[in-house]
Amino acid sequence: MTGTGSDDGLQLSPAAAALSELLERQAAGEEIDLEAVCAARPQHAAEIRRLHARLEAARVLREETPRDGLEEPAFGPAVPTRIGAYRIESVLGQGGMGTVYAARHVDDPGLRAAVKTIRRGLGGRRVLERFEFERRTLAALDHPNLAKVLDAGLDARGEPFLALELVDGPPLTSYCERASLGLRSRAELFLQVCAGVAHAHAHGVLHRDLKPSNVLVATSAGRPVPKVIDFGLARALDEAAPRAFRTTQGVVLGTPEYMSPEQAAAGSRAVDERSDVYALGILLDELLTGIHPYREVAGAGPLELLRRIVETVPTPPAERLRRDPGRETIAARRGLDSEALARALGGELAAILVRAVTKDPASRFTGAAEFAVALEPCLPNLP
Repeated sequence: MTGTGSDDGLQLSPAAAALSELLERQAAGEEIDLEAVCAARPQHAAEIRRLHARLEAARVLREETPRDGLEEPAFGPAVPTRIGAYRIESVLGQGGMGTVYAARHVDDPGLRAAVKTIRRGLGGRRVLERFEFERRTLAALDHPNLAKVLDAGLDARGEPFLALELVDGPPLTSYCERASLGLRSRAELFLQVCAGVAHAHAHGVLHRDLKPSNVLVATSAGRPVPKVIDFGLARALDEAAPRAFRTTQGVVLGTPEYMSPEQAAAGSRAVDERSDVYALGILLDELLTGIHPYREVAGAGPLELLRRIVETVPTPPAERLRRDPGRETIAARRGLDSEALARALGGELAAILVRAVTKDPASRFTGAAEFAVALEPCLPNLP
């Protein structure tokens, strides 16, 4: 790599170009380290180190994200038969922090739970504080669109576990695609998500990792009910809260594809409710258009994706749809042709989507509640 251009013509900064070259050369087997690159470019050294630290933080976070069947369970090769009052049925997901199991209460087999445990050897102070904060966070929240905490205690090793309401359903985006829901039905479900997140905000809690896999759709009385799950990265908004539970500057936390610019630019400023608004805006955009705003760089790697989130503005929804080769299939799943869908994505709805994901937090909706108030009047006009 000799220039600073990316594949689509956008220009990388000198620091980003230098770091990209380093990663490419390391991937090719060359023995070259970060400090050698910094020494060769002293005027950009500080920025190169900052970008490298951001990339490493994103890498660590991806390793901590639950992944089905990829790692050894937290209890070793054998899945435990029981944790607390819960009989273990299967592994739901695993990651760097621990394992989540599907389970049933031994005295009430109709009560199913998602039981979270900490990976053996990770019971340090910060991990235990995060785990305890998630327990206290969920215990303080009571809303039909938020997963409930059922129980907490110590397992047979003396390690903490957390039993949560098991939401037996697909991610919101998958549910809407499989059911071929129209735009109005999708927006109505999204408003329920906003209601749950607004409840968390009203209780001083920021989720920080809103994405389709953390918004699952259950069925209650024959009706779909979206529920926000996984408050493992949640933090307190209250400045009076203990430091370990406040949002932290200088650390990349979240999922890059749904991460706000202020989260991606670790260290620039603390995040607040408007960061969750950004993630909700990306979710609504994807829900309505079927196309993630940054899908064109999905395979570019975390460094480039984070750079795009911080520096570039995504193509407006209607224009993005018109350019997509699969637009007719996307529109058909919403009961429309592509041009009708593009028209529906314009006007006031487009303005709402743009405001939710604008780079400047001060220009976004102040929270999920205000986002919902702005969106609701659009519903009667949606097909």
